[in-house]
Amino acid sequence: MASQLQKLRYFGVNETAITGRNMVGQSAFKEEVFTKRVRAGKRTYFFDVKPTRSEKDFYITITESKRVNNEEYEKHKLFLYKEDFGKFIDALDETIDFVQAALARDVHREEQPAAVEAELAEVE
Repeated sequence: MASQLQKLRYFGVNETAITGRNMVGQSAFKEEVFTKRVRAGKRTYFFDVKPTRSEKDFYITITESKRVNNEEYEKHKLFLYKEDFGKFIDALDETIDFVQAALARDVHREEQPAAVEAELAEVE
């Protein structure tokens, strides 16, 4: 275990994340052990890794935060457990592929009339 702790410390994981205890020995398992923020226009997405209650496993929360006015935020959360990671990634990949293909078809349709007009101009 000591070598794993050393490796985690090397990569910047703090003591609370490694041991599940804060500096005074209190359980800290409600805290995130990893977080990634993605700013996307008016929205911010947070990807957080948190330990389970048993303190033996982790789960992911994905939070969308959107400013409603100067003082309020609207938040939506999704909880994702490790047994669902594969299915979630497969569905997300399939959904992204669909959107990209649909957008590519739309772009192709928009370009077609211009190409047809150019060919007709050459014939005349």
